[in-house]
Amino acid sequence: MNTIEPADFTILMVDDTPRNLQLLGSTLKNEQYKLEFATSGKKALEWLKKKTFDLILLDVMMPEMTGFEVCIEIRANRDYDDMPIIFLTAKTDKESIVKGFDLGAQDYVTKPFDTKELLARVRTHLELKYSKEKLKSVNKWLEEMVRERTKELEEANIKLDEANKELLNLDKAKSEFLRMISHEIRTPLNGIMGPLHLLKNKIESEDLMKLVNILDYSVARLEEYTMAALKITELKSKSFYLEKQPVNLKELVEFCLIELSGTFKNYNVLVNTKFKEGDYIIEANYELLFKAIKTILAGLAENYYNEGDMEIQLIKQGEKMAISIINNKIKISSEKIAHQFGLVEDFTDVTHHTSLYVYLANIIIELHNGIIQVDKIKDGILVKLTL
Repeated sequence: MNTIEPADFTILMVDDTPRNLQLLGSTLKNEQYKLEFATSGKKALEWLKKKTFDLILLDVMMPEMTGFEVCIEIRANRDYDDMPIIFLTAKTDKESIVKGFDLGAQDYVTKPFDTKELLARVRTHLELKYSKEKLKSVNKWLEEMVRERTKELEEANIKLDEANKELLNLDKAKSEFLRMISHEIRTPLNGIMGPLHLLKNKIESEDLMKLVNILDYSVARLEEYTMAALKITELKSKSFYLEKQPVNLKELVEFCLIELSGTFKNYNVLVNTKFKEGDYIIEANYELLFKAIKTILAGLAENYYNEGDMEIQLIKQGEKMAISIINNKIKISSEKIAHQFGLVEDFTDVTHHTSLYVYLANIIIELHNGIIQVDKIKDGILVKLTL
């Protein structure tokens, strides 16, 4: 309970008997309470229009206007809701006591009153009033803080929305710029590729044909790089939405292997598949996932599995699927392959930088909430795609 100082509280005593007021006044004044008195109900209501009180000691039996009637008038005013009223009554019947509580009184003291009991009840209700006022003050402060924070959040959200719109505009401008650059690059490339094809049909010199083939290959690669850069920009755009549909992962991998059969043959890579019968359906974007897996398989064949065996397995892992690519005799370190896949953020050696195609494949796998892992196994390497 909070400690109160009696001198901080003002009490209104209402009784039509002067001797009772004198006795009450003497008792409360000795405790340092501030006091005012009224000898009738009407005078008490007059006081309440002039001054604010912390507590009222109200006699029940008074002429003209009883304490019950005064209580009804007081409680009709919402400004006095928290002001405690203690009835002073000679009546001890339950009916009068219950009526007093029903009308809004907080307590009662019977006449002749016991001094200690009276002071204890007065103090208790003043402490309760003080606590309620303090709680109201805290609640008001909290409400004000909430209003301020809400206003700050609303202003922050407005700024965030504006920033997001600006980012979207910048993102759109960047995409449009890259598309424009791509178009500007591809136009002269097409102008080069056409004459190159004509030259191939007319060149008889073997050395000159080698140069033309080099130019043809370089132009084709430059066009591929341009398209890859555009696709990366599209996938990184904030407005990009990944459309998914049911995809049979087993069939997708098989189609990748069919398209890469020439690549495997050129690099003397023998592919063994271990696909068990079962349901390999996942939710994915077929076109993008096909591009990613084909890119990874081609990159592994060209760079690491040259003249070796590649074993591919499909593994169910709960609700996820994994594509396991194993070579038990590969001599290249797992760290180098991890660098190529962008799984190690150490770019001190430029020869280990992630290629544009592998970077694009990584983005696609991440968009499907997948991961790529590269691990050393005995004398070989395990590359695992989990989707």
